Amino acid sequence: MRIHAASLHYFDRVCRCGSIREASRQLNISASSVGRALSKLEEEAGVALFERLPAGLRLTAAGERLARHVATVLQDAERTQNDLAGLRQTVTGTLAVVCSDSLNTDLLPTVLERLHQRHPAVRVSARSGGLAATLQAIMQGRVDLGLLFVPPRFKRMQPIRSWRFPLGAILPAGHPLATRHAVSFADCVPYPMILGNDDLTTTKLLHSLIEPWRSKLVVHAEVGSILLMATLIARGLGIGFSSQFGFEAALADGRLVFVPLDSSGPVQTRLAAYARAEQSSPAVLQAFAAVLEEELARRVA
Repeated sequence: MRIHAASLHYFDRVCRCGSIREASRQLNISASSVGRALSKLEEEAGVALFERLPAGLRLTAAGERLARHVATVLQDAERTQNDLAGLRQTVTGTLAVVCSDSLNTDLLPTVLERLHQRHPAVRVSARSGGLAATLQAIMQGRVDLGLLFVPPRFKRMQPIRSWRFPLGAILPAGHPLATRHAVSFADCVPYPMILGNDDLTTTKLLHSLIEPWRSKLVVHAEVGSILLMATLIARGLGIGFSSQFGFEAALADGRLVFVPLDSSGPVQTRLAAYARAEQSSPAVLQAFAAVLEEELARRVA
């Protein structure tokens, strides 16, 4: 399949060969066909592209500029053809994935939907787990891939890729802080809170911000579920702190508002995709990782 007009391929080959005769031989078409294609290009360009010399053809200044453009276009076309060929390949198999519960509300469903569209023969087995259970499942080989927030480093695990996302205050619509571009934890102290317990990874990340103010806080609940936190915040029981993962629907429809935390700079969490270090990268794992990469790159942007 040729994505671009044959005349561009003919022109490129003549540039490489320096003669119509040799180009036609390599292309396995008649010299007259190549000559007509070049004449049509020159007619459309409105300038001469070659100097006709006894020893062959030489590019004019206009021809050299067009040659650079055509070379770039054809290289892009070749890469696109390779990408299309890759999409036509049938990827089959089963992939076992474990991840934080907060990724199950929007990120994982989106990735699985797009994976199915591209590779309908792939079957995914997905489960949720806390940090300890997720690490154990990966290292014991019970899953192929784990998505972890702030993951530690282990010799038997290799990060495939990681991404950074801001942490912020999750506020009910209409809250006094909801119109801010950023807030400090001190700005939030006067308001009732819904905090995460040790089951949530953000709790450890925010420990250094929360503890100096602990005696002054009004905490209505400490929860280990992002879904429960989102529900309580939306009902006006307090404000919470997290990344946007798990709150996507409520943020999109305006029930909740996310305002980034700033503590002498943005407060961030890191999400990483981990696999066992000794594990190979089968096609099904690569296919999932490619879709995940695209979706998280879109969200980072």
